[in-house]
Amino acid sequence: MVLCLNPNEENNFGEVLRSSISVAVSTILTKDSKVQTKIFAHSPNPMAVSHLIVSIADCIHSNSLPFRLTKDLKFVAMIRAAKFAPSNYVTSTQFAIAGELLDATYNTYMAKVKCEIERDADLLGLTIYGDGATIDKRPMINVMTAIAYNPQALCDVIDCSDHMADGGIKDA
Repeated sequence: MVLCLNPNEENNFGEVLRSSISVAVSTILTKDSKVQTKIFAHSPNPMAVSHLIVSIADCIHSNSLPFRLTKDLKFVAMIRAAKFAPSNYVTSTQFAIAGELLDATYNTYMAKVKCEIERDADLLGLTIYGDGATIDKRPMINVMTAIAYNPQALCDVIDCSDHMADGGIKDA
């Protein structure tokens, strides 16, 4: 007996099959009168690509994201990585993204910038410049560098609240 299950349909085990891959289940009776079940994954569901395209378009439209996002290298890398995630993958919470994942991204970026500066500054030179900004009523200064292969590397963001509280002026 061969039973074909379609994605997102309930199977005979009472579970919903969450996958873009169609699956066949084969049940045979062995010599010992035991039932043996084999599950075979077949070719991808032909509607999976259409569902993915519509889901991406809906996400972009609903969140007012730029349409060119679909050609962004980081977006393409995310879609490729998603192919290898298990079917029970749960997205990160907003708190994880705004907390530990943001910190990890920042630390990775800063280590990369530091490595580039240390590698190229002696030979190719380095320009240090700043940009003042008021963010949420807080005076800030962005310290940036320009090096040969990175024209705008953020090195530090300095909070100038103490300077202003001591009577200083915004004279970055």
